[in-house]
Amino acid sequence: VNQSRAATCVKTEGPCENCDQKCLAKFGPSVNTQCGNSQCLCIYECPPSPPKVCNGGAGLCSQNCPEKCCDTNCATKFNGGHGSCATLVVNQTRADICVDGLGTCENCDQRCKSKHGPSGHGDCDDRSTGVPMCRCHYQCEPPSLTSTPLNTCNGGAGLCSVNCPQKCCDINCALKFIGGSGMCLTLGNTSVCQCKYPC
Repeated sequence: VNQSRAATCVKTEGPCENCDQKCLAKFGPSVNTQCGNSQCLCIYECPPSPPKVCNGGAGLCSQNCPEKCCDTNCATKFNGGHGSCATLVVNQTRADICVDGLGTCENCDQRCKSKHGPSGHGDCDDRSTGVPMCRCHYQCEPPSLTSTPLNTCNGGAGLCSVNCPQKCCDINCALKFIGGSGMCLTLGNTSVCQCKYPC
């Protein structure tokens, strides 16, 4: 059995009249047609699932590191990565902007708002995969006061410097880890951005 074979999809295209033409126009020459219960059924190979897209940070954009620099930094840090500069307002004590990948871009903003409420904003990005993908940015739910306390984990968000002091470190941690906060720690001659986040 060929495990890599694509799944078969079936879509109803109304009454059986001109079924072959309707299916051919919508799904191409590899489509099969069938009329069942007076309905036109188009049987075709399902399109591949969109590739999983992950988000990560590569520092802050600035006059010294604009869009092209950001894209280069992401390509260096993440295999096949692409970067773009985005302005986000982030609560510095915890990250309150979450991002949810919603697949293809069809009705992206509407699907984002339906899933995550009026704070949701959907946008499309095709630079990381070559296929337009919907990213939904929304306000994260604060942790419940009655929930069991989470463990605290540590992570890193690069180096602290004159261009990225304490406030910048805190923002980077909030963007990188849900609920994250950060502080600059000096180790020898290097100042690193240490993140803490619930896990």
